[in-house]
Amino acid sequence: MLKIFLITLIASICTFSEAGNLSQEIFEEIICAGKDRYLEAGNEVIANKVDKDITNKLSNFFSNTMYVKDWNGKILDINSTMSGFYVSIGIDCRIRLQTWNNALSDIYSNTLIPDTGELADSLAKTNLYDSVTFSGYFVRSTLDVVEEQSLTQRGRILKPEFSFIFDEFKSPSQ
Repeated sequence: MLKIFLITLIASICTFSEAGNLSQEIFEEIICAGKDRYLEAGNEVIANKVDKDITNKLSNFFSNTMYVKDWNGKILDINSTMSGFYVSIGIDCRIRLQTWNNALSDIYSNTLIPDTGELADSLAKTNLYDSVTFSGYFVRSTLDVVEEQSLTQRGRILKPEFSFIFDEFKSPSQ
């Protein structure tokens, strides 16, 4: 119980790192702690309460901005469509930050990466499973604060896939 209180307190007060950037560690802790509580839930009522609690914590976390700078992850998927490139970056706790993988799903989010320009050039210098530093915006959702691509509550909590608009990629070699 004390751990949950401390996580809530930290998430409410300190969502920004010293540089004024949203903290990757606090974001990951919100999701990981929620995942643990969801797995321990004895029934759907408790599971729904955990889901709502995660949403409330994310609402507090993203209260000022949806932008993150210099977060670290690993490229888990990278490919192209006729409309641009899509990419999925994995961070701790099986969390993915990713573009949509097709233009139809992306029609309102505009996450696909154009196939020309500086961002596409940076992405072209990376490979599957490369560690990268990235920046960009989480896509806001009126339903759950942050747009998440899973089809079920279980997927949303255990293997979340957050829609993300990338504006920078840096690999260790760049």
